[in-house]
Amino acid sequence: MKRDIARLIDIGLTRFGLSIGVPAGNLPPPQPKPFFDLLDGALADEIRTNIKRPFWIDTVGRSHEVEVRIKLENAILRFVAPRGHLSRT
Repeated sequence: MKRDIARLIDIGLTRFGLSIGVPAGNLPPPQPKPFFDLLDGALADEIRTNIKRPFWIDTVGRSHEVEVRIKLENAILRFVAPRGHLSRT
């Protein structure tokens, strides 16, 4: 499991330029969902389909960043990305 986390962190840092951490604790409570925000729905659908783990996303808190936390067996994996990175094709 530690190697998997290390690999995810390495990919996030080197390929996508994400800020990544492994905070202690549990997932935060759900954030209010923005009305008409396509990014929020699309990101949640992708995580639900491809990761298949409990997650938390915040596309509202900091308007220029998106935060994603994914619950692993013994840790929370936290990604922060500039909003522009998520809307590129």
